[in-house]
Amino acid sequence: MRPFRLAALALAFASPLAAQEAAPHPDSSRSASDEQPPRVSYGTSLGGMSFADGHSAEALKGVLQFQATPWLVLSTEPALVRASDTTGTSAQSGFTDLPVSVGVSHSFAHAAWHPSLGLSGIVSLPTGDATVGLGTGQTELAADAAVGVAPRDGLDLRLGAWRGLSSGIAGTGLAGTSLEGEASYDVGGHASVNMMYGAELGASDSTYTPGKTLGGGMTYSLRGPLTMTVEGVHTLSGDGPRWGMSIGFGTAFAGLSTVGATSPLSRLHGAFARSGGRPGSIVGGGSCHATHTC
Repeated sequence: MRPFRLAALALAFASPLAAQEAAPHPDSSRSASDEQPPRVSYGTSLGGMSFADGHSAEALKGVLQFQATPWLVLSTEPALVRASDTTGTSAQSGFTDLPVSVGVSHSFAHAAWHPSLGLSGIVSLPTGDATVGLGTGQTELAADAAVGVAPRDGLDLRLGAWRGLSSGIAGTGLAGTSLEGEASYDVGGHASVNMMYGAELGASDSTYTPGKTLGGGMTYSLRGPLTMTVEGVHTLSGDGPRWGMSIGFGTAFAGLSTVGATSPLSRLHGAFARSGGRPGSIVGGGSCHATHTC
């Protein structure tokens, strides 16, 4: 499936949502920290990545979240990926492995800087075709933890860690562990700018060099929690995408959170990383090595 077809699908899904919910409304101010998350949230994003060795990937990802209680969220993120080889003449398309996550969080609303803590457990189901590099062929487990603070109005900071728990991901020592740091700052009643940094601490594959990635982007609130986001990343060192870009629409992308799909790095990289068996990865550069598509 060509990239422009993925774009058409994403825009076809997002356009009715924007038309329905982006109409002017009396209260144009927005503060992510003052709003309660919707009971059910959703979204779709379209992204592409290019690697130094010449291979590339495009993905169309969906997000569905259910806020069961104020502290419990259930989510899944199916993704359709098209991955090409280093020559650009051969490509494979299809659905990747399906992640299902359960996250718990707690906010200290009356404390200084309004800290919040979150922990997620992720099960990646082998729904992708492992024979063509779009899945691992086995169930994978991972955990994600994060802490968020708001030092001042309009500024949100998040520090997270991801750890693979399955033998094919974790390895020994720090292999299968990633760290991420993100910042979001409101620049108007509807817009915010985001900066992000991700680093892999180790790799179980000796042919893969852990990557360090820097990215940035902007989110724009269309109406209430309905948000449009545009993001890009670049790998500073190690293996990983030389560049990556994504655009997304939905109610699951409003602000930063310690759980769920509101992490910009996770939104951009998750679809590609899962094709290589790293559900929820923040860097994701090792997918081609794991699937032998480099």
